[in-house]
Amino acid sequence: MYPKHTHDHDGQEEVYIVLDGEGEMTLNGETVRMDKDTWIRVGPSVPRHVEPGPGGMRMLVIGGVPGGVYTAPAPTELGGPEEMGEGVVE
Repeated sequence: MYPKHTHDHDGQEEVYIVLDGEGEMTLNGETVRMDKDTWIRVGPSVPRHVEPGPGGMRMLVIGGVPGGVYTAPAPTELGGPEEMGEGVVE
């Protein structure tokens, strides 16, 4: 599950790299097809949502704030909360 979200709250940019499989990403309401070796950079204020294809999709997501120091989000820490929290768009 990858919720529709932005990073307006923290200014983080993200790069999505498909390692295997296929799917789609919706950016500002426009759907972009993703398959192996596709990479997409998304700015902080762009609403994004990923849907894997029927066979699934393995993806590497790298995020960071330009000029900032990396701080891991709580859901990625062992024992951290399971919800994404801020930035999730309903």
